[in-house]
Amino acid sequence: MIIMKNLAKALCLVLCIGCNSDISESPKATTSQFGAHYYVPDYPGFPKIIGDSLFAYVAYSCCTGNHPFHFQYKILHDSNELQKRRRSKVAEVWFFKEELGQICDGFCSELQAVRLPPDIAASQKITMVGPRDKIFILRE
Repeated sequence: MIIMKNLAKALCLVLCIGCNSDISESPKATTSQFGAHYYVPDYPGFPKIIGDSLFAYVAYSCCTGNHPFHFQYKILHDSNELQKRRRSKVAEVWFFKEELGQICDGFCSELQAVRLPPDIAASQKITMVGPRDKIFILRE
């Protein structure tokens, strides 16, 4: 009987820990330029730029939605010599996901909408990069 009570307590403890936000993932999960694990799903028509805003879906494992993502970018210059003379800009954009320490079996997919900074919006070429070697040409 005592063994059964202890077993029940241990099982309850394991189940309660399942979505505890104090549990952190391995350091490898946060060492990339993209932050914690997520991916950009291949939804038709996304990611895309409308006006001066970027719209992209992100998907990740979660207990609750609305995890913080931070828009990141860098401006490059076209490697083509003619383009260099025109000073055309090539922009690369991506999202960095903050680590919340949630290890859960849930799945969240959210639309991120970001107003592009003027330097990015004015770029002739814009590429979005994502985890798992994803590359999306947003403007050529």
